[in-house]
Amino acid sequence: MRKFLFCLSVGLCFIAQAQINSDSVIMTVAGKPIALDEFLFIAQKNGQLDFSDEKSVAEYIELFKNFKLKVADAESLGLDKTKEFQSDIEEYEALLMDSYLTDKAAEEAFAKIIYDRGDYLLDVSHILFRLPQKALIKDTLPVYEEALAVYNQLKNNGDIDAVGQKISHESAGSIVYERIYSVQPMQTEKAFEDAIYSMREGDISLPVRTNYGYHIIHLNKRKPNLGSVRVAHIMFGFTEQTTKDQKAKLFVDAQNILKQLRDGRDFTELAMINSTDEGSRKDGGLLSAFTQGQMELPFEETAFALVNPGDFSDIIETSQGYHILRLIERKSRPSFDSQKNNLMSLMKKTEYNFELCRKADEKMRKDNKFNYFSEAYSELEKLCNDYFPSDRRFYEISREKKNPLIEINGKKISQNEFIDYMQEFPYSSKSFAGDYLWEEFNFYVRDLLMTETRNSIEIKYPEYNFLLQEYRDGTLLFEVSTLKLWNKPVNEQKTLENEWIMELNKEYPVEINWDLLQKMTK
Repeated sequence: MRKFLFCLSVGLCFIAQAQINSDSVIMTVAGKPIALDEFLFIAQKNGQLDFSDEKSVAEYIELFKNFKLKVADAESLGLDKTKEFQSDIEEYEALLMDSYLTDKAAEEAFAKIIYDRGDYLLDVSHILFRLPQKALIKDTLPVYEEALAVYNQLKNNGDIDAVGQKISHESAGSIVYERIYSVQPMQTEKAFEDAIYSMREGDISLPVRTNYGYHIIHLNKRKPNLGSVRVAHIMFGFTEQTTKDQKAKLFVDAQNILKQLRDGRDFTELAMINSTDEGSRKDGGLLSAFTQGQMELPFEETAFALVNPGDFSDIIETSQGYHILRLIERKSRPSFDSQKNNLMSLMKKTEYNFELCRKADEKMRKDNKFNYFSEAYSELEKLCNDYFPSDRRFYEISREKKNPLIEINGKKISQNEFIDYMQEFPYSSKSFAGDYLWEEFNFYVRDLLMTETRNSIEIKYPEYNFLLQEYRDGTLLFEVSTLKLWNKPVNEQKTLENEWIMELNKEYPVEINWDLLQKMTK
């Protein structure tokens, strides 16, 4: 789609000095009436028009009339009937509608917050106290109390690694201990991420609930994000059957290769001959670029410690074998501007979407006089003690509840209408009953508000139709000007345009409401 609006190039300031009936017609061109509101909108949007200056008004009227005559000519040529034109207008209308349903500036600001978190990678340890897959409200209390008891134990100078490993071993799977050396934004559940990025090194969190259960989290360390690195390696691989003596022999082989490298032998050649990594050997040991947290820690730390392209490491050991690494290139972290569109697109597909779109949702609630009846919602929430919202029994009981739940533009919507929606559109992926109900409710409210905004957009936002008309006319003006003028030699275009305008004035009737203009200039 063309990425511009063809605007009238008039440098004038709009000053309205009289209240005029919005249904008044300022001009009729080729049989089409042009409302005063449209005329004023374009005048205001495209510059200065001083109604106290008769010459300024006359010049602008002439310019506006010629603009509309050229549009009429484009329509007579059928330029508004082409598939390309129709597709262009539909795409613009979709973008324009989206601008009323979203707040791009607010979305970008929130995305920047998440991006900035990524300046640091977090080394965390956590103990997870699992909840059932479909946890009811009443199921959470005993698990929370168990997690809280461990939190209190750790606050009294407990060692989370020792405590976590012990209770994880004793719990038969209901408690899990894990250490994650490099957590980045958008890699964990939002509640977990929000918690760890608000902590200081050495902090232990109160129980944090996610879809998996309650987490006690210890922030071990904040590490600067070093960007990405690309290396080649020569691997002397282990298998499950590799014995201690065989590992010793592999280490001797690695030492021999390291000596050859130090003597000036070519790394690529040695990798192709000696590396046991079948995936990279044919490429001289070359691996794809990676960031922190994607490789085993010894491999990662060694790779990021290399400074200059061509530098190679000593022998390191991972679970896969012995390695010698050679630095190919290092790149710093990509900029926010290069990442923001992908980041916002990803957020919209995840649980981050409600916070990303919070400002737009708040505006729609305000513009559509949204009201929420908390007591009616609480009635539904109480059922989450005994039934999961996606269960049939929850639907059967709640379907009988008909109290007003919300109100939009004076129209009350009952509890059972929401329940029907939730039954038909089970969007939520939450595993805790209360969270599931709340997320479904917010999906429902957003859908209703977006529908209401679309249906009433011309009433609530009068400029919407003017913007559509402006884009439509501007696109036709571009097309017909290209056809009539811009594909001709530059030195002929001015003369051709004058001749074209003279022909248009003869061909299409024009009526100007001078009486209305005089009222505006008084």
